[in-house]
Amino acid sequence: MFKGLFHRIVGIFRRRPYQIHLERHGNHLRLEANKGKKAIPVAHLAEHYEQLGSLKSLQSFKDMPIVSISMLSEIKHVLSNLDNKRFEVLISEGADNLQAVSMPEGFEVRYVWVDDLNYVKQMVADGVAYLGDGWFLLQDAYWQVEGTSDEDDKWLRMEAITGEDILTLVTRKVTEWNAHGLPYICAIKYSDEPLFRITIKEVTEDAVELYVSFRVDPASAKEIPSFGNHIVVADTIMPGFAPAKLFSGMFTKTGTYRLRGEHVPHFLMNVLPKVLKWTDGKKEDLRSKHKVIEDECELILSLVREEHNGFGVVSALPELVCGSFRRQAEEISRETSNHKRFMRIEPGWVPIEKLRQIGIGPLGVADDGRSLGPISLTPAEVLNRGSDRLKGPWSRIEAPEFRFPQGKDTQDTARLHLEFLRAWGLPGGIVGERDSHVGAFREMFSTLLSKSPQVKVLVIGAKKTLDSLGEDWSKIIAARFEGNRKDPEFKASIEGVVLVTPKALEAIPAINSVKWTVLCLLEADSLVRSGTSKLFKSLIECRKALTIGLFSGIDFLNRVSTREALSQVFGISWRDNDLLWKYGLRDPAKHTPSAPLAYQLPPRQQTGAGASGPAEVIIGTSTGSRSIPIPPRPVYVEPAAVATEEKSSIELKDLGIRFEITYSIGHSGSADKFIQDAKKTVNRRGAAVAHVPFMSYWPTYDSMTSSQLQWYFYWRSMVREGKYPDSDLSYIFVFIYELINNVGVKDTRDGYEQLRRVWLNYRDRQPKLDNYLIDWIFDYALINKYPADPMEFLQEALKVNALPRYNYIDLVLPGYITGSLVELPLVLIDSISNYRILRSKFFNEGYQSVVEEFVPRSLDEVNRHMTEKFGAGIFGLFKPKSYMPVERYPYQSALYSGRLGTIKMNNIVSYSQHAPLRDFIASTVKHIENRLREANNFKGRLRGYSIEPEIQTIIDNLIPSAPPKTVPVCPPPKREIVIDFSRVQNLIKQSDQVLQMLQTGEEKGSEKPAEHLILDLPITSQHDSVEKIARPEGTPDHLLTDLDSVHEVLTRLDNDEKGLIKALMRHGWEVKTSVLSEALPGTLIEFMVDRVNSLSLEILGDLLIVAENQIKVVAEDFRDELEHLLLANAGAPVLSSQEAKQDQGTSDDLPEEWAQFRSALKKHQHQALRAILTMEDPSEELARLADESAIMPEFLIDSINELALDTVGDIIIEPGSTPPAIEEEDLEFVRKLVQA
Repeated sequence: MFKGLFHRIVGIFRRRPYQIHLERHGNHLRLEANKGKKAIPVAHLAEHYEQLGSLKSLQSFKDMPIVSISMLSEIKHVLSNLDNKRFEVLISEGADNLQAVSMPEGFEVRYVWVDDLNYVKQMVADGVAYLGDGWFLLQDAYWQVEGTSDEDDKWLRMEAITGEDILTLVTRKVTEWNAHGLPYICAIKYSDEPLFRITIKEVTEDAVELYVSFRVDPASAKEIPSFGNHIVVADTIMPGFAPAKLFSGMFTKTGTYRLRGEHVPHFLMNVLPKVLKWTDGKKEDLRSKHKVIEDECELILSLVREEHNGFGVVSALPELVCGSFRRQAEEISRETSNHKRFMRIEPGWVPIEKLRQIGIGPLGVADDGRSLGPISLTPAEVLNRGSDRLKGPWSRIEAPEFRFPQGKDTQDTARLHLEFLRAWGLPGGIVGERDSHVGAFREMFSTLLSKSPQVKVLVIGAKKTLDSLGEDWSKIIAARFEGNRKDPEFKASIEGVVLVTPKALEAIPAINSVKWTVLCLLEADSLVRSGTSKLFKSLIECRKALTIGLFSGIDFLNRVSTREALSQVFGISWRDNDLLWKYGLRDPAKHTPSAPLAYQLPPRQQTGAGASGPAEVIIGTSTGSRSIPIPPRPVYVEPAAVATEEKSSIELKDLGIRFEITYSIGHSGSADKFIQDAKKTVNRRGAAVAHVPFMSYWPTYDSMTSSQLQWYFYWRSMVREGKYPDSDLSYIFVFIYELINNVGVKDTRDGYEQLRRVWLNYRDRQPKLDNYLIDWIFDYALINKYPADPMEFLQEALKVNALPRYNYIDLVLPGYITGSLVELPLVLIDSISNYRILRSKFFNEGYQSVVEEFVPRSLDEVNRHMTEKFGAGIFGLFKPKSYMPVERYPYQSALYSGRLGTIKMNNIVSYSQHAPLRDFIASTVKHIENRLREANNFKGRLRGYSIEPEIQTIIDNLIPSAPPKTVPVCPPPKREIVIDFSRVQNLIKQSDQVLQMLQTGEEKGSEKPAEHLILDLPITSQHDSVEKIARPEGTPDHLLTDLDSVHEVLTRLDNDEKGLIKALMRHGWEVKTSVLSEALPGTLIEFMVDRVNSLSLEILGDLLIVAENQIKVVAEDFRDELEHLLLANAGAPVLSSQEAKQDQGTSDDLPEEWAQFRSALKKHQHQALRAILTMEDPSEELARLADESAIMPEFLIDSINELALDTVGDIIIEPGSTPPAIEEEDLEFVRKLVQA
């Protein structure tokens, strides 16, 4: 039964018909099939039912067949003939109403240019839709354009025609459609004739005359973005460019035009290549006279030899070379600006951008700020044709041909070698027998006199040597002096060759007052054997441009004393000793030496993170590379000696700087004992006790006495409570060591804040804290990952005029120079300048406010001007060319027991050490200050600087000549310390009583509080200034304000240098260098000036003596102090205030502890102190003294420090200083000690 029922049900469903629907959806017809609710693919039905076979070819869209309009009639016919029982056909009204018609009369498809869309668009009558294969639909009517091909169908389907298709449509398809009579119309035409033609009529060195002919109004031409080198004008497409854009306003209508200046290279570079095929006339003439040069240009360093007064002088000259053209780069640089795009040179034009690429900046400097002026070469640099000193942006060094001459015989070779020395300005001479080679010297001098009759040649030899000179010499000899009564009168104006014996040189001092062109020593190795003879001293005092000589042999080179003495006489430095004697001294009988290999410039470094091979600098050293101070300091193990365990990093994205901290296996064990003791006493609180002085080089708990420990824990308790009483620096350091080792801190934030508060509260009383704590707090933040920007602390330090050490200056500087320079801290400006404005008289005598206002403002205006004119500001034009990764050890000079590690900073630009930037800032700041001085009627002007006129104008315009009256803020009066000896005795007695109480424990029973003991402490803040030199009563406030500093400079000068200052004073503080040389015969003026200025920069913050057009000028700010100190009391020594009051003792009176120290010094230690005090670099002298005492130089210094620690109570030589230097606070006592 169920089986039968099932079959009947199946039959019912089998008899249900298929439903086929033909529907219109917009412009499309769709055919779909269903059986019940189930969709059936039409193609599936067509496979099973022959009547539907024609439906197999239908394309599908979303699984539904799309009926082409061309098949509509056939589909309708098929559907109408289907079996009604099997198929149910439904045709929608929209589909059923569609009727095929003939193409309407006047129907066409038009192609037009649409300006707003910048392409060709198909246009048909409203409502007409293209259905493909040439069929079109309008409402219920559809028709086909007969003859439409598959290619035509492709074009009819395009909504927008762009690019090359435009040309194909206009030139080919439209023609084909017209030929076939198709209703596809294009209103656009194409013309091969360009919009314009250019004729170059005349070309001169100054201008180019052109005739430009436009076919139509150039303003109507519009570029086709998708079709390069073509434009559309109305309905015509033609070759060309939109004139407004191409010509930049040069050509606006048909006519003759004359191009001048930068318009010529602009036309050559940016216009002519695009319009070349539409240009005729004198094109080759234009290219030859106005060539745009790019690839051929390079910046080189050319070694140039010139002759002055008959002798060669060699300098290195930066030059721009473009093919055969060359010109000094400094001149080129000064003619460039950001507003110029090209520069005219002899063969054509150079783009300014190209000059920047090869290293030429504006204002006469290279792209890193270094000067493009000539560089004088030393003799060693001449021989090597360069040195590392000449590194720069130049692509190569170009040197003249350089080879040693060889004559036809030994006499001829000797003559040629002397001529070689003369031509290149090199010291040296000839080795051989006197009689064989004196003729070569005579010939040289004869040639020299014929070229330059005014030369002065001094020939020194023994009497017998001079007697042996032949008759030929008599023709060139102007005079001969032997130091006896027969000698003629010596005149300083003498010219020619002058023969002198050593005796005459000593007997006639006036000989050394003459500036000789040449000093010639006959048998030099016999005349000078050591540096102790009178002749040697006279020769050193002799002023000469070049020294040559005749030598009997070269054995003297193996005798150290003779070699050193002759090197000094010949002006050969110890660095160049081997080189110059090897090539300057020639034995004509031996083979001709080959010239040394020419110096090669390293590849030019590029600015940026991708610069190749940046230098890595490790700041600070481990104690493995230095002597151990006394007492022994903690010893760090080199991190590089152990395997790396862990790395962490902090990145400051705004500045592009990344700190990488590398930790190594193990840790510093040198402070373990200290940390163990610190942890044991971390919670210990101290009762109120009396202060006990404490001074230790490496303070720890072990270095304290019992009473000192009690004071320390009492003082530490007060600090933890936020009270900061006076205390010794050594106590403070012990507390700091605890904090950096995270002893007594809750977390990183707490440790950071405790360190910061200690620094802020004690830095004024203990200025030395700035030298350590700024770096240590920064290290603490990095190593302990303090949850804040570590740069904020460095910026806070700058606000209180505290500078970080190492490269942290360069770390913080970028944060201030990326925008306006108005917020640039004055202390930061001071640190990147060779003029220390914070030490300026003007600044320190009450004008701080105007300096702090106008210096940053003026620099900002200058920076803005340079940016607008040159495309880069101060820190762009004077930027070092490479980044410098900096690596250093954290907590240097501190007791630290954490994991060993290094802090590495990448992408550091070393602005603070970049000499061109420092010079520019110094000159600019000096002029700013001079304008402020003038505006405020302040006495004296700063000298010794040069500034570009345009920058000077900017500053002058910014600073009004008569600003609102500035009331100077008077600096606080200098405190004079007066010691009340009765009070000192009471304090000593009180201290002894307290000490006895502490030792016996009696204080436990005392009811009297001890806080008052602190109030009675005779502790003097280190910032209190003690006036050392008494100012005469009635001295105006603006005079003699720097007596102490100037006095310090004078006391550190030797007698010759003081004589230089006195000579300048006698000549009114401004004197020609030549006059000064005559006034100080036998002295090296320039050397002494450098020495004086080195001291004045260190102590006064500015040059004391400057050179202006061969005139030496003393800084006006310090003239009154110098005059007072040198002339006060009719030549009597100027006394300190203490001496002026007591008028007793001598200048070298020493306190008892210093006298004890002096008496304990051994001879070599005393000599070492003298060398450190008086010599610029005492390293060689210290090495000599140490060698004589059979010890290392480090141990010599340590022995002095150890003795000072035992007697004076502190070391006196700065540990690790290079070269060794005396601690600043000990300078006065050491100076007295050495002079005694």
